[in-house]
Amino acid sequence: MGAIRVSAREGYALWADTWDATPSPIVALEQRALLPWIARLHSRRAIDVGSGTGRWTARLSAIGVDASPAMLAVAAGKPGLRGRLAAADATALPIASGPADLVLCALTLGHIRDQAAAMHEFARILAPGGTLLLTDFPPAAATVQAARDMGLRSLSFLAADLSSSAFNRPVEWPAERQSSVAPELAELDCEMESLIAGYPADGFILEAPQKLRRIVAHFRAHYGLAPHIAPRCNAPWVSAVVESNGDVRPCFFHAAIGNTAGTTLGAVLNGPQAIAFRESLRVADNPICQRCVCSLYVETQEPTQ
Repeated sequence: MGAIRVSAREGYALWADTWDATPSPIVALEQRALLPWIARLHSRRAIDVGSGTGRWTARLSAIGVDASPAMLAVAAGKPGLRGRLAAADATALPIASGPADLVLCALTLGHIRDQAAAMHEFARILAPGGTLLLTDFPPAAATVQAARDMGLRSLSFLAADLSSSAFNRPVEWPAERQSSVAPELAELDCEMESLIAGYPADGFILEAPQKLRRIVAHFRAHYGLAPHIAPRCNAPWVSAVVESNGDVRPCFFHAAIGNTAGTTLGAVLNGPQAIAFRESLRVADNPICQRCVCSLYVETQEPTQ
């Protein structure tokens, strides 16, 4: 079954009831960065555009505006927010000109098709001398520069894993959650080509251009526009993943081939279950390998398949 493509509004309608309970590294990072700014502003008349379930609206005692009725319904159930929320598009805000000393648009701009119109609206409702705070997902080139500014030695880009039960997920994500996380294909393609156009010669980006383009190919296949093609990989023959409970996996995505309890890692890797797995695995034809986002290939003197 192919991926189900939904709009941002449809995706948030499906996600609204579990949004607040779903941990998000991006939201946590944004909150750490934004809180000091907000604390210094002492806003009295704030407008929260893209307010969602009201995480900033409540903190700012703001008026919240969002295009998702489902997210607003969750927000309306929180103390102090009922009567302070409006359903509207960011390009046509139901607010008079000039009342706001702060307009906040947090992790929303990327969902707005006509961003110029939205910016015009933000300027219209801001009082002279008011503050506009925007946060959004950074473009890939900006991420590279930020990593350099932080003093990192290198940076790696991987596709988001949408369809496996790896990384401690108890079950595979449902289709609606996958759709809410998967990037816009055209934007991703543009981002990767822009990154490749300015590809650094110092090896700071660990992936070669062809591997960056594979990220786009991965999501093209996710949307059913191309077949899934397994990467070149010999991870099960040259490495292993040992989990905290002792389970040994041939890679992050395939099932465990043994456990180190009462034995050694070497015994597990050379045991009958591990040997049988490696002998039977055909990476090119295996559905798990075809959807892999984190492959490994190490040159060896002996054939690994």
